Amino acid sequence: MASQLLVRLYNVGLGDCIYLRVPDKGRKVVHILIDCGNKFGSLDVLGRCIAALKAELPVRKDGKRQLDLLVVSHPHEDHHKGFEEDFFKEFAINRIWL
Repeated sequence: MASQLLVRLYNVGLGDCIYLRVPDKGRKVVHILIDCGNKFGSLDVLGRCIAALKAELPVRKDGKRQLDLLVVSHPHEDHHKGFEEDFFKEFAINRIWL
């Protein structure tokens, strides 16, 4: 149900990739991605996580997936390695926190 809090922790090996769907009174829901990285794994693992994330996000009129907030907690590979242009070309990101 979109009206309930959803937290997904994607298995990326040694690293973090966390998706939050947060109900909000002013909007239907807020979609947040916190980090997307792994220290020793391949980008294939992160690509599968991003593909799974796409299924969680609403589609805009232009066909892009809506992500309200992207958070990169700090500049280590296990937190940012997956932010590849090819992975996110189908996303519309409203805000980025670095």
